[in-house]
Amino acid sequence: MAEKLKSVKAEVFKVINHDRWLRLEDGRFARFVLPGYEATNVKCWVDNKGNIEEVTYEDNYGKLYSINQRDSEKHYTKTNFENKHLFTPGGKEVATRLEELPPLKEGFIRLKHRCMSESVGMILNAGLVFNRGVAKVNVGGACYTDITAMASYYENSDEFWNSMKKDDFACFDNSRYADTQVIMDMPIEEFEFLESYGRFVHGRVDNKYIVGVVRNYNGSNKDLVMPEAEVEKAREQSEHNEEINVDANDIKLMRSVMAWRRRNR
Repeated sequence: MAEKLKSVKAEVFKVINHDRWLRLEDGRFARFVLPGYEATNVKCWVDNKGNIEEVTYEDNYGKLYSINQRDSEKHYTKTNFENKHLFTPGGKEVATRLEELPPLKEGFIRLKHRCMSESVGMILNAGLVFNRGVAKVNVGGACYTDITAMASYYENSDEFWNSMKKDDFACFDNSRYADTQVIMDMPIEEFEFLESYGRFVHGRVDNKYIVGVVRNYNGSNKDLVMPEAEVEKAREQSEHNEEINVDANDIKLMRSVMAWRRRNR
């Protein structure tokens, strides 16, 4: 098992061309190369000896990037989150390994959105925006009429875990080659409502429903493979984990907002 890395916050205190000089909160300094982007929420990931293994940061659009310190001249946009602690803006930590996922609660449906890892920061901040025209968020997103244009859904644990053994993704775009999956558990009632009316109201799966950010195993990306026995082992551990409680959105309020918008179109 890979060593769990520790996060140390840092700030950019000097920029020389593409070089960023960092001041770590523990008093150390580090340098990395970045091709022209603004860098916020900078963190250095260190091993148990304090050696910097990686630097992660966000750009102005909330996209998350990573630079491997062993080859600091190369710019990486793919991040392995398995050694990281990830949180939603509300402070809830989300799973970064399959075995850390919570069990699927009764009355909830599980969603799986495949993406490249640099999009995770934006999704953690804004949720999965499938219709930005009504989502009313100042970030990117899509203009689809329903959630399932961007995510697969699973009504029970068997369906979800079978998809982790051999991905069931079938779509016209290239998301099947993505390196990351964002896992969301949301109430079935809200899912069904947004499937029918999400183009009129709300337009997103809120970030409070995110339960995991995991590797996109056993899909078309041949670099990400997990043996079936390991998937089963992860499932067994997951189903013994504690359930996550979340305050569901008010469907009645959504209906009233939708009715108001229709009247005032």
